[in-house]
Amino acid sequence: MNRFTGIITRIDGQQNIHQLSIQLNDVPFRALIIDHEINPINFSVGDKVGVIFKDSEVFMGKEHIEHISIQNQVSGVIKNIEIGDVLSRVFLETSIGMVSSLISSSSVKRLDFKKGEKACAFIKTNEIILEKI
Repeated sequence: MNRFTGIITRIDGQQNIHQLSIQLNDVPFRALIIDHEINPINFSVGDKVGVIFKDSEVFMGKEHIEHISIQNQVSGVIKNIEIGDVLSRVFLETSIGMVSSLISSSSVKRLDFKKGEKACAFIKTNEIILEKI
């Protein structure tokens, strides 16, 4: 599980769907929040929040991609790779901290990931969990 701390800088939307902009150090992140009567949105601009996402929800690539629908992208350097038969865990040192990703071992080989090389992590807005701090 990946956990970071950020500040909400903007809230867009109406009725029961909102997109929150969160600043994590120098990296802007977005989270899609769906609220309802049972669990109404309870965030405000300026709130300090925990930003959480599963390792299995982190896509990996060799570089930042400008024209793609995934808004959350953070670049860094591969610090370690734990290779498994089917799945591998890639650890990426970034400006927001260590991001871990669980991807297929065949993808690690296909992308030719190596310790010390640059890479980029991608996280969809709807995979972000927020908690008030």
